[in-house]
Amino acid sequence: MGVEAVITALGGRFTAEEAAIAERLLRECGGTVPDAQLIEEIGLAIAIHRRGRGIMEPMPDTFEPGPVNTVGELIQRLQQLPPETPLLVSGYESGCDTAVAGLTEVQELSGLGWYHGWYHGRYQDPAEAALQIEGGEWKLMKDGVPPVPVGEPVIAVVLRRIEHD
Repeated sequence: MGVEAVITALGGRFTAEEAAIAERLLRECGGTVPDAQLIEEIGLAIAIHRRGRGIMEPMPDTFEPGPVNTVGELIQRLQQLPPETPLLVSGYESGCDTAVAGLTEVQELSGLGWYHGWYHGRYQDPAEAALQIEGGEWKLMKDGVPPVPVGEPVIAVVLRRIEHD
């Protein structure tokens, strides 16, 4: 992949300094990460460069990080940010990675022990949740008591890490 392909993929024109940033990252990282990830990282590096030069709006002081429970809450928070702000998720062990959005049917469970709630999450695939509630072999139990469903299964937006080759 060359710098022209990156410029085309990012959909814009760049200054000579920005093209040099893209060329440097291509030299250093080309062939070591998937092209899509490399393009995103180059876009982020250029965005950081522009912000430092005062071309982009600074991040608002009013943005409050924290959990969001609905798409509406997420949209409300994201509307405070410049649209070119990268959307990332936690990396497997450290750092961050590209977010992949998907729709998944889930069943919320209550009565999970702290370990199972933290390690497995309180939202499970409905079929897996049914097995746990009925006392399947691998139980998400707290003190020997199976979990309890909360409401009915729902379709939820789930942000995951991008799958790497």
